[in-house]
Amino acid sequence: FPFRINHGSSLLLLGSCFTENIGLRLQNAKFTVMQNPTGIVYNPHSLLQTVELICGNKLFTESDLHFANDLHFSYQHHSRFSAASAEVALKNMNAAMDEARKNLPKTDVVFISLGSAFYWWLKSENCVVNNCHKQPAMLFEQNFASVAEVKTVLQNTVDLLKTANPKVQIVFTISPIRHLKHGSAGNQLSKSTLLVAAHELAA
Repeated sequence: FPFRINHGSSLLLLGSCFTENIGLRLQNAKFTVMQNPTGIVYNPHSLLQTVELICGNKLFTESDLHFANDLHFSYQHHSRFSAASAEVALKNMNAAMDEARKNLPKTDVVFISLGSAFYWWLKSENCVVNNCHKQPAMLFEQNFASVAEVKTVLQNTVDLLKTANPKVQIVFTISPIRHLKHGSAGNQLSKSTLLVAAHELAA
């Protein structure tokens, strides 16, 4: 790589559970790390949505929440932001986003870990979800992003980050953690799609 990180670097990690694992190791090594302000993100579309939120000024309100299994949750957030109280859920969501917005302009490197080319569409709201929160499958439509689709989404993600912080460096990784919900072949196809798209974008 043409650059290095050190303990003076400000780092932002976005993406899959691989991001959380590496982020914890960096935090334990006393690096300055901000990670996943909407929680774990697996697919490129949800990743772009997260970056759009960081670069925007949206304040989450009760209209953004759903309620099931005694929890208030957001389809744009991982379940770690869910809470029995809507007030607590919104406080945590907005606090994490506020911190990310404050840090992005001074971030040196963004690490993006892509987990899956599969993504889910919430029919009732006509949008991609970050997490299905164990809701009935009939509410969603499963999609698989092509290489061209992933590349376009990643390019839009890069453009947003560079607009917010022109000096930021961006590193893409493909999570080595297997998603076997779609079978071994489905996992390989998904990872290969992400790898080719990231490779073409970097080139």
